[in-house]
Amino acid sequence: MEATRYTAIVQRWWWLLIIGVLMAVAAYGIASRIRDRQPPAPVFGASVTMFVSDDQTASRTAPGVSAANPSVYADRLMNSYVELIKGPAVAQRMIERMGLYASVSDVQGRISVATPPDTQLIQVVTTGASPREAEDLVSGVMQSFIALHDEGRLPGSTYISDVTPSQQIARQSRSEWNVVLMVAVFGLLSAAAIVVVFEFLTDTVRDSVDAEVATRVPVLAGIPLWSAGRGGRIATGMTGRRAGEAAERFRMLRTAIRLKTKDEPAQVLLFSAASTGAGTTTTAANYAFTLAQSGRRVAIVDANLREPAQHRMFGVVATPGLAEVLASKDAALGSAVYATSIEGISLVPAGLCPANPSELIDSERFDAMLAELRGRFDAIVIDSPPALAATDATLLAARADATIVVVRSDHTGRPKASAAVEMLGQATQRVMGVVLNGETSMPRRGAMGSGIAGAQGASARAQ
Repeated sequence: MEATRYTAIVQRWWWLLIIGVLMAVAAYGIASRIRDRQPPAPVFGASVTMFVSDDQTASRTAPGVSAANPSVYADRLMNSYVELIKGPAVAQRMIERMGLYASVSDVQGRISVATPPDTQLIQVVTTGASPREAEDLVSGVMQSFIALHDEGRLPGSTYISDVTPSQQIARQSRSEWNVVLMVAVFGLLSAAAIVVVFEFLTDTVRDSVDAEVATRVPVLAGIPLWSAGRGGRIATGMTGRRAGEAAERFRMLRTAIRLKTKDEPAQVLLFSAASTGAGTTTTAANYAFTLAQSGRRVAIVDANLREPAQHRMFGVVATPGLAEVLASKDAALGSAVYATSIEGISLVPAGLCPANPSELIDSERFDAMLAELRGRFDAIVIDSPPALAATDATLLAARADATIVVVRSDHTGRPKASAAVEMLGQATQRVMGVVLNGETSMPRRGAMGSGIAGAQGASARAQ
């Protein structure tokens, strides 16, 4: 699952990774053009070659050195000289002798020492901004080293065998393509770091893979955001931008549910969510509309007795509704079933918000009403409050044949989605899957708008 999630992250943010690479390469190109307009200051180098003569007596008497292998002593002596020339003692002596205004590390950085293989030669090269400066530095190195050698009474002797006059040093540069590749990799890694920070600092569901990983149930359909159009009803209306694509996704949801309930039909279907704002009301209403389009008689029960909205979706009076019927033993159970302007759809509105919604739902009156609706309609769609906000959804899930959890992309938190599925799963074994609202897929051109608002508009025009 983790690999699937990371793949989904790359698919979601590939454009930012490409932009990161392009911006890094472009910045390098601009910097290179500016650099080329200002050529670097020349660097000059001067060198001196010393011959190291070892004392044979010392080589025979040095600890750990046998007379049969005197070259070991010579190698040790050469290495000692090299480390002394490169060390801070020579650099400090140069600063004092020459009156340099530089640190010891700066002076050391301008001295390089090499020993050609199979020789007793030491080559010292110094660099400077001018020929005179390079020659003065190499002279200062030799004078300081010889002074330290004599003061310390070090073994062996050195003779200056060659002095090379200063000359300009050609700057070594890396291959241009290698530099561009390194810059591109840096840009890619920088963009990837931004993606990782953004992804792991936000805990909301991003896409279908996120939803499945968080809830451990399949995503039945992803519904894109669409425009309700002018005059569209609250949170609905499939007549505007991307309406056709959304309508097709609801048909896909109908097909997915039909396939999953082929062996064990589900007449009563509950729609719930983890938190408010996920779009449960819209999803339940438009799913009921797709069932009515297929010729089925559908009843929508607005069991969200805390914040009802289905009566506004369909333009039906709010009272008397479910709350009034359940609260009064004298009211007929079927008195709260209203026909809507959409053929095949009837609505049981929530009614006035009661003080004890959970008690009304967890009652014999509700069970009796649900049994009556089962006998009158082919399908019953129940709209409920969020599962984590109240116990109503859990009570309804125990009475429904199957349950669907609605989540919204970039709105519903992964922990909340997981907790909602787990809580509903304690009441029913048939948490069928998840509907992802607000999916950010590209719209398809040429799609025809349809849906609740479209059907309502057509009905109004017919009247």
